[in-house]
Amino acid sequence: MSDSLADQLPDDGWRDAIGAINRCALLGVDWDGHGADAPNPKILDSAHELLVFLYMQNWSPPCRVVPTQEGGLLVEWQTADRYLEAEFVGNGRVEWMAKAGELPAIHLVSSLPLEALR
Repeated sequence: MSDSLADQLPDDGWRDAIGAINRCALLGVDWDGHGADAPNPKILDSAHELLVFLYMQNWSPPCRVVPTQEGGLLVEWQTADRYLEAEFVGNGRVEWMAKAGELPAIHLVSSLPLEALR
């Protein structure tokens, strides 16, 4: 993960999102004071590559990027009536949840082949 990439992004949320991933890489075991695992570097790399890909596809930046207690990473997008989250859980696996208005939430699990993003 590159701080120089974050510096090159427009100051519109993408810089914050990439910066949040970079800061997660600095966390150690028990970063939350409750025994959390340190963020897994491979998970952070996967999330970084996906966010760069989404940026290149003109997606809106995520509103939140936070580590999980299990060593993963949670990325969220939210508007007034829509919510999307991607939880990077390891081994290239991403658990997705989407909610739009009054419709029921949708849950999906995907594998993230990084080669497909290049």
